[in-house]
Amino acid sequence: MTDPSQFLSAEGRISGLLEIPLHQFLGVRLASASDPSAGLLLEVSEASLNQARLLHGGIVTALLDVASYLALVPSLAVGEHAVTHDISVQLLRPVSPGARVLFQGRALRVGRRVAFLRAEARVNGTEVAAAQVTKARLQVSLDAAEAGRLPAG
Repeated sequence: MTDPSQFLSAEGRISGLLEIPLHQFLGVRLASASDPSAGLLLEVSEASLNQARLLHGGIVTALLDVASYLALVPSLAVGEHAVTHDISVQLLRPVSPGARVLFQGRALRVGRRVAFLRAEARVNGTEVAAAQVTKARLQVSLDAAEAGRLPAG
């Protein structure tokens, strides 16, 4: 994020996610610019392949985590941030180059300090991966953000 105060609004959080260099390198984009809860899209390219020339499981894991965060963004208050406390991922099917993967998250239970989320990855409607994600909700002051002390996501 170029501007630390970005995390204070939902729009800033979402644009900040899209500005992450890894996401830009992979070509990650919102499935719907007007509805971030619609999830993320990834076109599987050379940059996202493993040695077997299939979508790399680490990329799948990272984007399931991001999709779960998108599902939590509407619940975050001004000055609040969420970081991953635990993630469990199931890689169900291999994904070939050229496939378009949709990553979507949803909140299962959102408490004052902890949120439980689920995220799924689909290709043409078929589930290829899923994750259970627990995120800790943290209060972060703008002073901490400006000093570069934002918690890792």
